[in-house]
Amino acid sequence: MKISIIIPAYNVERFLGTCLDSVLAQTYKNWEVLLVDDGSTDGTPAICDEYGKRDGRIRVWHKENEGLSDTRQFALAFATGEYVLCLDSDDCIHPDCLERALSHVNEGCRTIVCMGYAYVPEDFSDYRRSYNDKADCKNLTPIQAIRSIDEDENDEADRVGACVVWGKLYPVRFFDHVSFPEHVRLHEDQKINHRLFAQAEKIVHDPAPVYFYRTREQSLIRKSWRPERLYIVECYTDRLECVKEYANTEDGKRLIELVYRRLLICIIRNYAQMRQNLRGSERRKQSHRLTSRYRQLWKENRKIELPLKKKQVLWMFRFCPLFVAFLFRLRG
Repeated sequence: MKISIIIPAYNVERFLGTCLDSVLAQTYKNWEVLLVDDGSTDGTPAICDEYGKRDGRIRVWHKENEGLSDTRQFALAFATGEYVLCLDSDDCIHPDCLERALSHVNEGCRTIVCMGYAYVPEDFSDYRRSYNDKADCKNLTPIQAIRSIDEDENDEADRVGACVVWGKLYPVRFFDHVSFPEHVRLHEDQKINHRLFAQAEKIVHDPAPVYFYRTREQSLIRKSWRPERLYIVECYTDRLECVKEYANTEDGKRLIELVYRRLLICIIRNYAQMRQNLRGSERRKQSHRLTSRYRQLWKENRKIELPLKKKQVLWMFRFCPLFVAFLFRLRG
């Protein structure tokens, strides 16, 4: 089976060589790289062209800057593999990554493989380092996989690993029904992963850390709150509509309750962060936007049962948003 590796590249001249070298080092050889220079202004375009000349499996495009989401969608149109792997251009993968991922896949099976990952420092280059390959893998149903995005018992790293698209092997045909959102530069993963999980027969979670996520101070996710972050509310709303399809089972009902509760909490947290970061008319505008959306969602989903202890605070936000936001800030 052939794997199409999608690598959007924007101003990553310091890291792109390591990323591409880690692909060239793969023990599994039947792959193609869809390398898209997203309007870079540094030396990234030249590095893309250099590697494209070095290996015919690396296909290169140059286009105007549109962001990660649009660039991934652009690359998908050129994929010729049966499976797709998203690799960020400042990250890299262990030489065993593709071979290990494909070991969990049967031809014709609607399987998603979620590979384990490790946070590495900005100067990381040792993608050949050893890892524990005896870790136990788990086979998840779509309900279990979607639940892992928001599961209360999971720590932050587990939830991040579930919601992102990088480090996962997807059947390319799943993207016939799911597209990356247009003109979105934050939380684009949150909008599609639940839709991709819902199409799978099984989702394999292999915790072996064969994907290396580089932590950078300039990463988009590390920047302070701004109105664009409110797109996460639309992501959760879409996830809620997606999981309502499972309302005929007890596990599905519990999943619906979890996603709905996370959606409400997401709005409250954004409200609290917004109040700390904005002033004047813009703060009033965003306050009205969030509280109105919250009340609308509460009205539309009144039949969803929430745990009593948690429902009390969530109920209160409709009438006393400032007080509830203060409580959330105290809790961190």
